Amino acid sequence: MSLAFVLFFLAVGAFFLLADSGPDTVSECLAQTRKAKEGAPFVNSLFAALLVVGLTGAIAPIVKRRALRARLQVHSNIPTGGWWSRLSTGERIAAIGVPIAVVAAIGATMSGFSDVFGT
Repeated sequence: MSLAFVLFFLAVGAFFLLADSGPDTVSECLAQTRKAKEGAPFVNSLFAALLVVGLTGAIAPIVKRRALRARLQVHSNIPTGGWWSRLSTGERIAAIGVPIAVVAAIGATMSGFSDVFGT
């Protein structure tokens, strides 16, 4: 997961290094702006996918470690099955709900910035 993020940021840095020095006239600048707006949905979906992969990669080990923790259960059976089946109902709801809430908060923040600063 860390290697994927490092490669992603290296690729973004390469785009900045290999880009042109910039347009010379205002009309060229406006033309490049219009061209960049056409690719905005693709770039936004790419960043959203990267965010989901990053959140999954960060949260899954925490949930798995919590599910595999040692517990003394004197009057019950030894837990069997995978780490998901060992989680309590509240932990399962949190494991699903927290990433959704984080993505919703990021989306609301981006929407607020878009409303305040314009598109």
